[in-house]
Amino acid sequence: MASLIIIRTYGNSHLAHLDSAKLADEGIESRIHDDTMASLLPHLSNAMGGIKLLVEETDAARAIEILDNSETISGDDTPTG
Repeated sequence: MASLIIIRTYGNSHLAHLDSAKLADEGIESRIHDDTMASLLPHLSNAMGGIKLLVEETDAARAIEILDNSETISGDDTPTG
């Protein structure tokens, strides 16, 4: 993956992994950043900026559209792009 950008942040790693799987189903590679730290040190999650879902810059608009149009389990995810 070349130039990665954050497209969403989460307070819950399960939701980040679900969205990552949704993107994979559509052929978009993604990475999840800071999920281990947020799980180990949940009280510092906000200070770290939450759990981040990253995609290549060239896939960002399509990835955001896919996630915006998919059903969500909880309102815990926060779009950043």
